[in-house]
Amino acid sequence: MINVSGEILTARIQAVPKLGRFLEAAEDLLGREKSVNLSSLVTQFSEIATPALTSAILLHELVELSQDSSYYPPATSDRVLTIARNQDFSLALVKVSPISGRPVLLQAYARNSLIANVSDTPVQFTLYQQSSPDDSPFIDPTKTLRLDKSQSLECGDHVNLLAGRDVIELKPISESVLLVLQSRPIFDYSWVYDSTLAPIMSEPSDIMETRIVYLLNVVKGLRHPDLLDGIIEVFDHPSGRVRLSALQAAMNIDKEDARNLCVRAALDNCTLVANAATQYIAARENER
Repeated sequence: MINVSGEILTARIQAVPKLGRFLEAAEDLLGREKSVNLSSLVTQFSEIATPALTSAILLHELVELSQDSSYYPPATSDRVLTIARNQDFSLALVKVSPISGRPVLLQAYARNSLIANVSDTPVQFTLYQQSSPDDSPFIDPTKTLRLDKSQSLECGDHVNLLAGRDVIELKPISESVLLVLQSRPIFDYSWVYDSTLAPIMSEPSDIMETRIVYLLNVVKGLRHPDLLDGIIEVFDHPSGRVRLSALQAAMNIDKEDARNLCVRAALDNCTLVANAATQYIAARENER
């Protein structure tokens, strides 16, 4: 994770002192407790969730960029400007746009979040709730979302989202900017739902886990025996999702080495890993 602190953050606070006072309050609360409800920060958050303060932050960034050709705001993309981030929380400006022509995917939140509209146009949204908090990399198709409410975020309005419970579908009518405060991850995984409100996959809150799984998919396609040692080492990862991907990659490379790994994996505490290993062993026995 790229932290946004040091000289860049100091300069932002000097340009917008009210921002510094909010960050101190956030650090005081979120630095003490992992799963604290952000409702305790609503008053302070509302004070900075204004077009005037947002404009002051953006004006500061524009001046920095125009005066220093080497200046590059960290953790920034074409739709996100991360204002501050450390191990306890993050604060960012996020641009949202109307969605058209592609399937809607709804993602649960692994972090407690406060979202405020700082634009002059309202942002419609629909709020759903998960049937129960799930912190598993493996989805249960029967656990569908239930509709909570539909509402409009006017300029300055905010919505408080609880990790493991709330799922929001934003429906901006035009390009808008949101101020988003998020705690550190409360859950290791968040589920992704399709338009039928059924879960279709899970996403880890730890980006490193996703990178390992992506790399194992490449390894699986390459099928080179020199990669087996690396796969076996990755199999010690605490995530069942990573261990399952490593097992599948091994199965795709060498039958005998994969069988040896499957003997070990058959006792795995993740059911999907254990079942995949057991089925592979049985299939190889039938080939003999």
